Amino acid sequence: MALITTEGGPDTNSYVTVAEADAYIAASAWSARLEWAALATDQKEYRLKLAALMMNIIGYRGLPACLEQRLSFPRWWRTDEGFPDYEDWDYEVDEEDYPYPTMAEVISSGYKVPTVPQEVKDAQCEVAIQTVHSGILKSKVGAMPKKDIGSLSVGGSLSMSLKDVVGYSLFNPAVISTRTIIQILLDKWVKQIGGGVG
Repeated sequence: MALITTEGGPDTNSYVTVAEADAYIAASAWSARLEWAALATDQKEYRLKLAALMMNIIGYRGLPACLEQRLSFPRWWRTDEGFPDYEDWDYEVDEEDYPYPTMAEVISSGYKVPTVPQEVKDAQCEVAIQTVHSGILKSKVGAMPKKDIGSLSVGGSLSMSLKDVVGYSLFNPAVISTRTIIQILLDKWVKQIGGGVG
């Protein structure tokens, strides 16, 4: 099945076309960009579809633009120009229904329809080359994933914990990884959940 990139569509399976992904990856410094260029079109489409589905499992801020869309984007922010006032639609909404319209209703109402941000499209290309192509599809079936270092102890009372941290330590070589690019591209959209025990 070919890529379907209709924004907000019920059968959309990619944010980017193969041509867009080719241009993005060719301009990157990834060593795998030459491998990507050598792939057949259907192989690239497969990687892009998996990348879009992987991005779907992330919790994002805002609301999907319409009820029937398959992928997480486009999305509404409450501060967006044209964010619909859902009281404009005559809905008999019970607790299990979504309180937002179909894409046809959004378009016919004259509201400005949100689009997929460029950073989301770029992130899909990064997931396709970093995670799907260079990671998942190069691993052995049934192989156990590598474990990240959770802490390091050098005897006595000296110990250190290394983990991905956003903020002041983002550019610290101890926490930089290829995933940092995806994290930076999606940071505006990803829900940040935190907490602690006092």
